[in-house]
Amino acid sequence: MLIIKMAYRNLWRNKGRTALTILVMVISSSMLMVTIGLLNGMVGELIASNTDQYTGHIQITKGKYSDDRDFYQSFDRYREVMDKVEGSPEVLAAAPRLRSFGLLSFENNTTAVEMLGIEPKREKRVTKLDQSLISGTFLSGPNEAVIGSVLARRLDAKVGSQLVYVTTAADGSIGNDLLTVTGIFKTGNQDYDRSLALVSLPWLADLLVYFKRIHEIALRIRNANAAVGTAQKIALMVRDYSLTVEPWQDILPVLNQAINFYRMEVWVILLVFYLGAGLGIMNTFFMTVYERTREFGVMLTLGMTPGGIRKVMITEAFFMGGVSMLLGGAVGLGLVALLFFHGLDFSFWLTPVSYFGSTIRPVFYTKITWQGIIYPMIFLVVTSVVSVYFPAWRASRLDPVKAIRKI
Repeated sequence: MLIIKMAYRNLWRNKGRTALTILVMVISSSMLMVTIGLLNGMVGELIASNTDQYTGHIQITKGKYSDDRDFYQSFDRYREVMDKVEGSPEVLAAAPRLRSFGLLSFENNTTAVEMLGIEPKREKRVTKLDQSLISGTFLSGPNEAVIGSVLARRLDAKVGSQLVYVTTAADGSIGNDLLTVTGIFKTGNQDYDRSLALVSLPWLADLLVYFKRIHEIALRIRNANAAVGTAQKIALMVRDYSLTVEPWQDILPVLNQAINFYRMEVWVILLVFYLGAGLGIMNTFFMTVYERTREFGVMLTLGMTPGGIRKVMITEAFFMGGVSMLLGGAVGLGLVALLFFHGLDFSFWLTPVSYFGSTIRPVFYTKITWQGIIYPMIFLVVTSVVSVYFPAWRASRLDPVKAIRKI
């Protein structure tokens, strides 16, 4: 108890230095929380940019379909599979898809496209392509198409234009039919915007002579970061159907590597922030040792052990770290919450950019996670205590006679 009283009293002997040190620690911890929140928000944006626009969080396919897009790698009984996986509490929605590659024409313009047959109501629950429309409406019936903005520009087509689609059917015949453009979307991802067209799944199945079979089921789950574990559970649920279940991390390996890099970057930033804070704290206590040399000499002469000197200084550092932790946590959480709702808008200066196949908007939002709040607070206290150990050790090794003589 005596050591605690002494430590608390000593902190406020030089109020200016103590307040300045605490202020630096508060700024360091709160800015670190904001930085981690922005990085986590960017990671979430990278994931959502791909999974919300096209892939979904998990895909169920036959064999290696996701690798080679083999037209005949399809499966039936997909309604049973969807009913089974949607029974999992971790799965929010499932959407069937049928895929075809062919030529799309309008007047004198022709280009290769990926034709994705979907069930609009189910697809809206898995992806957000319907929210990317820049003109027209989403699918509502057969012989309708929603196409990417770059694709529309290449074809010189607009809402209401009548397109011709030609492809090879499952029986080897040439399938062709007319489509009316009902909507045009713009995701910001050039791959989707220049080559993707959405059509009704039943219409595409009729054209391909591919009845009651699909190529994949896209799933939306509660936690995209837990896709690997959820995919393993779903694989057990559908093992009787001999299907492949892949999380987005396997479907988009380059994106997954980029996200792992970002997460590693968080730890580097954490280290740099607290290395700087630690040096500041150490400098403060070295100055304290210099100014209080005579006091420490008196304390040692009166019987305080070197270990007692160390305990006093470490307790002082713990107090400063604790106060800074509380203040920094409150300020940091407030800033993170503010940017979670309002974001940092740089749209007046920057434009959306494509990064690892994802589109990053120039409005940056934070993502609130318990790790992003708790870790900086804990590391702050630990840094405070560790940083003061060397100055405390030096103070405990003072010669009492020489220390008392110091003016």
